[in-house]
Amino acid sequence: MLVAVGRVDPEHLRKWAKSRVGYGSLDATFWLVGMEERSAAPLEELNARLAGDALEDLEAACRRINPSFERYFGRTPELQPTWSALIRAVLAARAEPTDTEAVKAYQAASIGRAGGDTLLTELMPLAVASIGDWPYGVLGIPEVADRGPYREAFLSSRHSLLSGLVDAHCPPVLIAYGKGYWDEFEAVLGAQNTWTSIPAMGHPDWLRYRLRPAKRVELLTVHPTACFDPRYWVGVGRIVRLLREGTEEATQLMAALPQSRGTGVGATRIRAVAEGLGLVATTNQPVGWISLRHRRATDAGPRLLIAKNGRWLHLSRFGMNETWVEQITSARADELHLGLVRGVVALDGRGEGEISDLLGLVFRHLDALAPAKMQGEP
Repeated sequence: MLVAVGRVDPEHLRKWAKSRVGYGSLDATFWLVGMEERSAAPLEELNARLAGDALEDLEAACRRINPSFERYFGRTPELQPTWSALIRAVLAARAEPTDTEAVKAYQAASIGRAGGDTLLTELMPLAVASIGDWPYGVLGIPEVADRGPYREAFLSSRHSLLSGLVDAHCPPVLIAYGKGYWDEFEAVLGAQNTWTSIPAMGHPDWLRYRLRPAKRVELLTVHPTACFDPRYWVGVGRIVRLLREGTEEATQLMAALPQSRGTGVGATRIRAVAEGLGLVATTNQPVGWISLRHRRATDAGPRLLIAKNGRWLHLSRFGMNETWVEQITSARADELHLGLVRGVVALDGRGEGEISDLLGLVFRHLDALAPAKMQGEP
């Protein structure tokens, strides 16, 4: 059981934040680099996270940080959305099966393990529930009062740490994910070589790569929450394999990735999956939006509206005396965190895997539509 955050030693937090690496091995073949960890209870988990070493075993750390994370390991693991997408890429790069059972087996026994073949690391060290969440202001520590002071205090040292580790260990394959943060990742990796873009899923710049000496491969990809389609992640792994085999022919690299958005998912299926989660899903096919609300909520209660219009993603929350609308580019769709859905529709006890599955269906459905441009959209 998680407990409320106790006293946090400011000096220990500062040292930990500047030295934290992540999970796995620095000698791993595959380095998987994100922007920051996600957690539904970051403040409650903070002291358990701060008790960890700079580099640790993922399963051991998860069991210490939050007992509920045990569901991602063992004989019948629940797929963790971000890890499972990255695992497909790793398995495809190794020319191994990428079916669901293979992904579960790798997640349960191999990803982020001490002495293993993957390293999971993040540009920024503190976990948050979503891009818009910042729970650490209550600690009274100036460096984490808000995101602005946090970045000012730690971003430069984090760049130096990760850049130094990459230069020292020369990972054979490095995949940095989250299109909204490509500029940050490029700053960490340096400007030794230019990046080459590869289109995918109807987007002209959905993956970038470059080669380093000794057939080292560096890739920039979208975030798994921006693209749930396993074809994309298997394609990422195939591109790694092709590049390491010496193939840079553009048509072959493009052929590794899906170029179409795939077929749509029926609204009936979305409603059925939502009902299994205790939600009511309302769809509007001509306009192109889907509304989610808890089945016990009234029509005026909280609901989340998701609409995909061209390259714009519109997120709206209505009800309970609060209304907001956010418009972001599809390139930053990774900012829609699973915690947003959980928070709006009160799915406190649901696993991220279940919510992830539902969001995957929603995005596939909306991507297959061709809604008209919204008024005021450039």
